Amino acid sequence: MPAQKRTAPSTASSSKATSAADRIASQGPNWKKRKQERAHTARFIETQTVGVSSASSSRTASKSSIPVPGQSANGPAGQPTSIELESLLSSRAFQIQSFLRSIKSAKSATTTRAWQLLPRHARRRAASHNLLRLPSRLRSKALAELRSSTTQARSRSDIRKRLPSHGVIRATLRRKKLAERASHPQRRWLETHLWHAKRFRMTTEKGKAKERDQGTEYGRWGFVLPETTMMKSHKASWRSAKGFVTVHDASYTTVFRVGVRVSAYELSSNQQVEEILRQRLLEHLIKAGIANGSDFTGSNRVRDTVLTQTKVDPQSSIINGSHPPISIADAALAPVRVVLLSGVRRFKHPTVDQQAYTYDCKEALVFAHPAADLHMRRAVKSAGFVMTDEHKNALFELEAPPVNAFEAYAIQLDSTPDPWLAAGGKDSSLSKYEKRRRRQAFRTGSAKGRKGDALVTSMNTESNAVMLDDKAVLKRKQGYNIFELIGPRAAPLLQSVLKMHGTSSEKDDGYKLRQLLSNQGKDGVLMVEVRVNDPRLSYPPKIRPLSTAQDSKADAPDIPTSQSVPRDELFWAGAKPPRFSKGEIDSRRALNPIPGARLTPDSCDDIIPVVLLRDILVQKPQMDRYTLIVPRGWGTAFFLSLIATHQSGASSGARVLGQHQLKHQKLELAALSSSSGTQKIGVEAGMLSYPHNWPGTQAYAVSEKQAATARQEEWSRRPKGKRTEYLFASHKDWCAFVQSRSEEEVGSKLQRDRTGVARPYPFGGSHYWEWIVANSERLYGDAGNRGSEPWLVANADATMSRIPAADFALSASHLAAAMVAVKLHAVRKGTVMPLSSLMLPTTFEDHLSWIHHLDSTYHPALVANRTATGSNKMDKQHLKSLIDRRCEIMQLGRSAPPSNSAAKQRKPLTHGVNVWSEYAARAFDPEEMHDRSAHWNNAVGTVLDGDYSLGNGSGFGIGAVTLRAWLEVVERQKRLNAMQEEDKGRRRRRNPIQTTNLLLMREPGTDVVRAVSASDVMSLL
Repeated sequence: MPAQKRTAPSTASSSKATSAADRIASQGPNWKKRKQERAHTARFIETQTVGVSSASSSRTASKSSIPVPGQSANGPAGQPTSIELESLLSSRAFQIQSFLRSIKSAKSATTTRAWQLLPRHARRRAASHNLLRLPSRLRSKALAELRSSTTQARSRSDIRKRLPSHGVIRATLRRKKLAERASHPQRRWLETHLWHAKRFRMTTEKGKAKERDQGTEYGRWGFVLPETTMMKSHKASWRSAKGFVTVHDASYTTVFRVGVRVSAYELSSNQQVEEILRQRLLEHLIKAGIANGSDFTGSNRVRDTVLTQTKVDPQSSIINGSHPPISIADAALAPVRVVLLSGVRRFKHPTVDQQAYTYDCKEALVFAHPAADLHMRRAVKSAGFVMTDEHKNALFELEAPPVNAFEAYAIQLDSTPDPWLAAGGKDSSLSKYEKRRRRQAFRTGSAKGRKGDALVTSMNTESNAVMLDDKAVLKRKQGYNIFELIGPRAAPLLQSVLKMHGTSSEKDDGYKLRQLLSNQGKDGVLMVEVRVNDPRLSYPPKIRPLSTAQDSKADAPDIPTSQSVPRDELFWAGAKPPRFSKGEIDSRRALNPIPGARLTPDSCDDIIPVVLLRDILVQKPQMDRYTLIVPRGWGTAFFLSLIATHQSGASSGARVLGQHQLKHQKLELAALSSSSGTQKIGVEAGMLSYPHNWPGTQAYAVSEKQAATARQEEWSRRPKGKRTEYLFASHKDWCAFVQSRSEEEVGSKLQRDRTGVARPYPFGGSHYWEWIVANSERLYGDAGNRGSEPWLVANADATMSRIPAADFALSASHLAAAMVAVKLHAVRKGTVMPLSSLMLPTTFEDHLSWIHHLDSTYHPALVANRTATGSNKMDKQHLKSLIDRRCEIMQLGRSAPPSNSAAKQRKPLTHGVNVWSEYAARAFDPEEMHDRSAHWNNAVGTVLDGDYSLGNGSGFGIGAVTLRAWLEVVERQKRLNAMQEEDKGRRRRRNPIQTTNLLLMREPGTDVVRAVSASDVMSLL
């Protein structure tokens, strides 16, 4: 089929091509269509129409304005033998000129740039804004193109960006800026900061709104930590902890190295030296308030305890004359974990005069929260430890100790990693040249590059002294990376990540690890140190079921017991940073014939000593916490292997927790531990979130001040029609009201508060505790005493046992501010909300009435109905509904809804006098009971943290009440227990309502009074 020719554009369209193109461009049609139209217009050859006469004779003129391909004007027979060139060209002059114009317009069409007219080998630099790079014949066209172009010429900086080295330079500069940010003394970064920063809201202050949920501008405890996830994870985090596994990077934990050393002791036996040093170290720890005498007995080397400070009665020194003041109670300052290192080490340290001295030492590590640094340093100094990291003690290690003299020393390890390491730029201790050489050696498979790279795994024996040069001292001063794992799948995950090395002691390490991860562990905190391979070689890990007990027994090492004594090399001497970077490991993995296959450990690969601890948090259901401690520089490698099993949106893997999720997890664990009944010593102290649930500490004062300011700012930003209008929103408002009113008027104002807006300090703060202590002293003590600052009692049972023998100490002002940490369980229904006030019923009769209405088993009307006969007896269910209605009025007061229609329409079984009418005649009015119970002046405590417990299915919280109020609660409970002894023979309810140590709770801004059951946070020590 012959090709059809395109129709010629009309004259009007060709004459108005520019204006039409501009109009179409302004309207924005398809750009491809406009390009085709421009090309068609440029390549069209004009032809002569029939009406135009030719200059030559009509014999040679064209017969058709549009010639048809394949046909000739004259037939073959009519071809002349010769032609007249001049007349022929003149007759075709129009066609020739049109053809030349078409060629010229096609070359200068807008679809072809000037530099595209050059050959390909000459186009490299011609496509620039410099016209001199083009030939002179094309410069006019290029100049016209530049005038109509909207692009700007590239600057020198833009040209540099296209250089091959620009990416490396840019990455280096960015790492330098990140390292400068990571080195800020108040905003330090962890090794896993970059991973968390992409997925969490970090502790920073962004924008003008000052997002308070992300911490403060100075960081959280000097670090930039992950606060909360980008997505909702309130329920998902607890679901992962209960069914799978959660991971939290706790590398910000402060570590103190404390020890006792002696030089050239006369005793020859190493066991005697170790025992003496151990006793001296424990004496200093007990004096510092960190440990008790019975903490480290037998093989127990790890202890969870509380840092305490002894509170004394200053008036006892006046009474007793020259005798020291009497100790009344111990104040809890912070939860700590003490790890007593095994054995005794002999070190050799150089002196100032280039000599060396040798000494034996016994050390322990104390792990504490970073907010408790000041408390720890004060306690260590008060116990006689010399802080070697202070400037005044800089010569302590450079001077030889006296002979046969015991010296106690302490140092705070550096919990901050190298800023370059935190910025992601330094993950290997080798230089660039060494990295290149090793990479080439691995590619060629040559053993020359690996010669001498094998690690020396031989340990120094205790008989040989270890020289403490600069590198050894630096490793001993470095902190550790700490990861906490909670959940039933934590043990299989650790077993898949920790791969034993291929030395002779692999069987021993594997047996110890399997024994620790099995469910047959002993009570207490278990610790084991193993040497594992680089986790990047086996990335990603494959989770497999744990080995059974039979497999563990079958794989038990056949070695003497003396050779399997723990050595704690990581804690004694530290470890080296990674020898190979992630890029080198990936280069080796790329050479594998099978993509994705794990690498086989080589002789030059690192062998890392790690420490794993396991403690049981909850007995039923059993929930264990595993703490993995790895050396500095290995945090990212182990962390990425631990979280490799979790995918976004899937809950079957390890879920990473932020500070908000960690706080909620501790609250849930505390709820489960209290419901299980029994709890181990020292574990419940770790359940209290530090410093939020530790009043009386400096860290709590700082955090509470910031939190109160944030709550008040959030309340002030809310419109007045959508917020509760508190009468005394600030300390200034409350002081102005108290100074202008009498005590009776102030009490009447707080008592007649029907909406809950008159409570002082609705946002908390330091002054809130002063008001609580004043109420407690007015109700249960001497109204003249005022405690300056609250402090938390470490062991309430021991304190209360000493108080009756020293009644004179009750008048001490510092004891008036003593607080007791309690667990709060909502009775029947309700949620324990933070900042709610805790109150006691005004009298014991009111206390008893609350218990009878909450648990109607011993209600007087129900007890009388059991023995009633005739018209006095009532229906049991109807009587219970009347009791519940009365209890509802006691809780809600005048805002209680009217009784339901069913209770109104229900006819009583008997007319006249019955057991309920007799009880109602002599009982109190429930609305008056509500008014007495909701009185703000009866507040003796507050709720520190609370929420609806997902594990228990009820409200749960952590609170603090004054010690005087707690004594009253315990005394009332003893009277109730004595009253219930008489009714022991009755059958107990299937689901009894817990009303032990009953307290009343009222939230600011409401008139609702809820009942909560309190229990002392036992076994802090």
